[in-house]
Amino acid sequence: MKKKQKSKQITIKPLWWVIGAVLVTVVVIIFYRSPKYSLEQQIGNSNSGSGLIVYQGNGYEISYPKNWQLDESKQEAPAVIIVSPEKRVKVYIQPQYDQRLTSDSGKTALIKNLMDAYDQNRDYSITSDESVEINGNQAFLIEGTFKEEGKQLEFSEYTFFGESGDFYTVRINFEQGEDIKAITNIIQSFKSTGPNADEIKARNLVEKVAEVIAFKKQVDIGDRSVFTVRIDRSPTIEIPYYVVQVYEIFPDHTTTFNWYRVSPKTWVVERQDLATDTWNAVK
Repeated sequence: MKKKQKSKQITIKPLWWVIGAVLVTVVVIIFYRSPKYSLEQQIGNSNSGSGLIVYQGNGYEISYPKNWQLDESKQEAPAVIIVSPEKRVKVYIQPQYDQRLTSDSGKTALIKNLMDAYDQNRDYSITSDESVEINGNQAFLIEGTFKEEGKQLEFSEYTFFGESGDFYTVRINFEQGEDIKAITNIIQSFKSTGPNADEIKARNLVEKVAEVIAFKKQVDIGDRSVFTVRIDRSPTIEIPYYVVQVYEIFPDHTTTFNWYRVSPKTWVVERQDLATDTWNAVK
């Protein structure tokens, strides 16, 4: 583990929250209106023998104690949240996608973005960073402290690298003196299962839309941000579509280009019209 001799005083947000959205501890400017959804249903089985619940998320699996609470509403953050009974520990899990990770240099670039973001945020002091491996999954770990509403909290943020540009951020915020064993057990249970074939197809279809191709070219030429496409929601009974966000990542915020949805029955791509809150087919 590489220890830093001095705590860095670090003015923009931590990147895991900036990529795709915002974390509870930081305010990020996001220039879009999120589509309206009903809440997802919890997926997972309770193992009474171990006292754990196994949660199967979008491309990952993680276990947590039965007396902890699961929040899938994404109202507090664009992530699944697991909360301890006393609410002194919060675990945020967010599947993400970065096209740069499809190349050998992409991981290095993403890690640099993460460290640069923390280095510029004065509310954060980084104590360590290192590469780790959990259940065969390669990850980059950043640990430190941060200030929230006058209180100093500790955090551990794991970036798990998947395949084909997918990665998963697992962020733990906790008060000093909390049971590290419970937190460690949750992290040690994390497994990357990867997106299914239909999710990949939906994302690829959106990437091939003419206006998305033109937007990507514009972002690449500008060289000030990173073009990104991600699955925001998978089909449910109430909303039988993959909902896809196309956006660009700047050092201190994200800007959404458009929201799209794809039916796994017809594979038609539709764009959201924010003015009328309707969806229209695109090519």
